[in-house]
Amino acid sequence: MTAPLNAKSKPFSWSFTALADYEGCAARYAASRFYCTVPFQESAASIWGSRVHRAGELFLKGIPHKDEEALLPVEPYCTAILRTGHKVEAEVEVALTRHMRPVSWFAKDAWFRAKLDVVVTKVKENAVNLYDFKTGGKIKDAPDQLRLCAAALAVVRPYLQEFSGKYIWTQHKQVTGIEPIAKADIPKIWQEFLPRVARMEEAWKTERFDPRPSGLCPWCAVPDCPQRRGERRV
Repeated sequence: MTAPLNAKSKPFSWSFTALADYEGCAARYAASRFYCTVPFQESAASIWGSRVHRAGELFLKGIPHKDEEALLPVEPYCTAILRTGHKVEAEVEVALTRHMRPVSWFAKDAWFRAKLDVVVTKVKENAVNLYDFKTGGKIKDAPDQLRLCAAALAVVRPYLQEFSGKYIWTQHKQVTGIEPIAKADIPKIWQEFLPRVARMEEAWKTERFDPRPSGLCPWCAVPDCPQRRGERRV
């Protein structure tokens, strides 16, 4: 059975954010990404996050800009990263087909996409440090995103032997990290994620997107969900 196209005639693809949305509530995920009945609306927090990421990107690339307010939370970290003397890249795009072949970001057969905030390559050691800017919310012990980014980068840069990662929590001025990952452990990461993705892709095939009740239901933007505003199925 071939997976259907969504309301915008796009085939199934995924990212860490999409997977987290699906596992948070499949009905909410479907409304925004499959049926496209709930348009994306930027919040003040997401707008601020975009500004901070953009300011950090331009600073790391040595491109002048005027958004000093947005640069302020990440400038000390970016400066420290640049002073390492290693190769520094910002906003690195990784796209893969379902057969784990690297493709361009907008390729029609792109099945997985990830955008890496900062990639610092230690050329002599064939090792990288990944950095992810978090501009809001609580500090979480959530290594999955960094581990998935490492697994994706390992596909497009097979010469790399070790992967480290850190979250930079700008609002809290704290840094958390993950244990270094050896190249030999990369297949295990994909083995952890792929069954989860398979469940999401099966939902596309069957168009079964069951709601997951939570304390967020009263504020959900999906108008026809029976869980919205405290309603429950009988």
